[in-house]
Amino acid sequence: MIKLPGFYILLFCTAIVLTGCKQTKAPDPQSVAESITAEGIDYLSSENIELEPKTEIAMIATDSENSFYELVKKGAEHAISDLNQQLGYTGKQKISFSFASPKTESVIDQINIIDQFLDKAPDALCISFTDTSACKTQLQMAKNNGIHLIAFDALDESKAAEAMISIDNAAAATEAAAKMFDEVNYQGKIAVLVHNSLKQTGQERYKAITGELAEKYANKDLRVVDVVYLAQEERSDKEILDGLLEKHPDLAGIICTDLVTTEMVIDYTKKLKEKTFSIVGFDISEKITEAVNDGTIVGTIAQDPYHMGYATIIAAARSVAGLENAEDVLTSHLWVDKENVTDDKVQMLLNK
Repeated sequence: MIKLPGFYILLFCTAIVLTGCKQTKAPDPQSVAESITAEGIDYLSSENIELEPKTEIAMIATDSENSFYELVKKGAEHAISDLNQQLGYTGKQKISFSFASPKTESVIDQINIIDQFLDKAPDALCISFTDTSACKTQLQMAKNNGIHLIAFDALDESKAAEAMISIDNAAAATEAAAKMFDEVNYQGKIAVLVHNSLKQTGQERYKAITGELAEKYANKDLRVVDVVYLAQEERSDKEILDGLLEKHPDLAGIICTDLVTTEMVIDYTKKLKEKTFSIVGFDISEKITEAVNDGTIVGTIAQDPYHMGYATIIAAARSVAGLENAEDVLTSHLWVDKENVTDDKVQMLLNK
């Protein structure tokens, strides 16, 4: 056995500690994203928020298999950690955080989860609604029991939430449409693959795509010839896309409206002997950035789910603390293509 002098042992241990800190330290929100502000409120700051010990904040997403919500959860956990650190809470005094989501975008499963959380009576409940019209009873129960409601990602049609944290869906989808129309030289047949006809995000993004076409390109030989609502389909992914191409063999492009639809088209396209249509995606993941890099898709609209999660918790904490909130808090989106896919800013959106 080789014995090392004490100095080298100390140096070696210090290196391990520093390396470990570098690997596990969460990114500073201000260094990763541009500021998220609304009505003068900084939603990337936990300062000056006073909460009672043992405050409970819960979050419900719509699809546990969607990596978008994994990043939302990480951002939310970071905000909870910052709040506890700022308030000096440790052990049993800490602000607690719980997260749940159905495996798929099931309205019934999400309502069941909401019911379970209502039984636990958290101080605040943050929800990405699959269908707000289906859970009016639960929302009223929350309000009657003094539970603060915050909506994120999917818009709250019922207006029961005290704040809504999301991107500008219309602006983001309009940009996606413009990129596609330019790619196909303003001519040809376009199909839109929408993630869910019940979710407001699906409705708003599809409406913005067709609206952009009608408003700016009515004089072009350009048409949206088909729309598929994935959540309402019983066919397999392959059957859906095979059917779409059989119906429109001269299809010029497919616009996707979320991460699941984008990755679905990428997987399908990579198995084709020849791809004759262009693809514009929505959301970002390792698979999507690889597809941008190798030319499988033209580009994608990238959201910032990590900081959406962070801002959502800050909004919830402000509500519990009795502080004012903006009704709408818009997070950023970014067009990602071959020119910027390797940029640090894009990689940060993957929480690297």
